[in-house]
Amino acid sequence: MTSMDSWPKTRNWTLAIAALAVVVLVTYTAAAPRHGGCAFDRSSWIEATQGKFGDYEEAKPIADDLIHCDDPLYGRSRAGVQALLGERDFGGRRNPKANLWGYDIGVPGALSDYPGLQVHFDEKGRVDEVSIPGYEER
Repeated sequence: MTSMDSWPKTRNWTLAIAALAVVVLVTYTAAAPRHGGCAFDRSSWIEATQGKFGDYEEAKPIADDLIHCDDPLYGRSRAGVQALLGERDFGGRRNPKANLWGYDIGVPGALSDYPGLQVHFDEKGRVDEVSIPGYEER
């Protein structure tokens, strides 16, 4: 067998490896969250939001991730949100099918009326938006 005879086999293997690399890269990119650092720790959230106003310095970075990442909230049902974030602080207490639920994230400085984390549900009862009104980007 000459070196010319092995060229098509080598080329086929090279193409197969390149195709596999593309598939792995596309799969990884599609599965990755929109932004880095999006791991959600429920116990940290619960601890940071306990008490009358919560701990803003602890809760705000967690709220940042909840706002900027596809996971863990987007697409969840109301029951899924409650299981993850706990009982809501405002919106939906009297009407569990309310389209807007809110969670206190603490108070920075002397701002007593600082807005909380708002979770909006679409007409199918799934999360389609997470925000803090008047929120400054991180």
